[in-house]
Amino acid sequence: MKQYKDTRYYVDFVGNVYTNGKKLKSRHAKGGYKQINLYVDGRRITKQIHRLVAETYLPNPENKPQVNHRDGNKDNNWLGNLEWNTPLENVEHSIRTGLRDTKGENNFGSKLTEKEVKEIRDKFVPRQYTYKMLAQEYNVSQMTIYRIISNTSWYYI
Repeated sequence: MKQYKDTRYYVDFVGNVYTNGKKLKSRHAKGGYKQINLYVDGRRITKQIHRLVAETYLPNPENKPQVNHRDGNKDNNWLGNLEWNTPLENVEHSIRTGLRDTKGENNFGSKLTEKEVKEIRDKFVPRQYTYKMLAQEYNVSQMTIYRIISNTSWYYI
């Protein structure tokens, strides 16, 4: 067990936090990460457990800003499961391991909903309700409409 920075708190390599010989209780935050309140210099600060473990035990010679769970399990705060990452490395890891769904509405760049894609397919009638008309109505490119109609994008709907 090691002291966390210059505080009265101690962290073990699996993510338990102690003060005055007493184990503190953590809780789950909205994002699913375990977190805990610490009192430093008379102020309350909230810290994520995996970050406490990494800051206490893991060298960070490249000064990477994020801590990644290698196995994708946010409850597994064991030292061997943590690594320092850049934001890009973290996103690539989440996609590679299936933790982040990038299809359809879950894609950060998506302009359409699944409902709108279904509407587009239902409305399309060659030479009557054209790609151009649909593109203007849904504020997307004609190529986007083409890909939806031809099932090269949003193919799972």
